[in-house]
This record gives sequence, C-alpha cells and structure tokens, in this order.
Amino acid sequence: MTPQKNVPLAPKYDLEERTGKFGESIISLCKSLEQNVITNPLINQIVKSGTSIGANDMEDNGASSKKGFPITME
Repeated sequence: MTPQKNVPLAPKYDLEERTGKFGESIISLCKSLEQNVITNPLINQIVKSGTSIGANDMEDNGASSKKGFPITME
C-alpha cells in the first residue's frame, strides 16, 4: 500500500475541553427538567453517564502507562 501524499491532517480537538463542555450541557439540561419522585433517579443517571466520559478521559491522562488504562482515547 502506497502512502498518500499531501493529505491534510484532521484538526486536533481538545478532548478534555469538549468533554467538559458536554458535561456542563448535560447538567444544564438536567437542571431544567421537572424534578419529582419518578424523574429524580433518571436525572441522576443522565448526569452520571453524561459526565463519565470526562472522568474517563482525565483518568486516561493520569495513567502511568498504557497498561494502566488499556483503551487510550486520543
């Protein structure tokens, strides 16, 4: 297979910044939802799952080796 020449590289995006903004958006959305006995557990789960990607990225950045966090996000 011959390498392609003059192929523009995709721009790098700051994953930490993007996941932070996403988490903030999730929290903002959940604050706007009606809270009651039925929705509270659902809102809690949405916040947990919506912000976990940022936590996983931070854990990946802090891993001492690639074996410390096998699936490395770039």
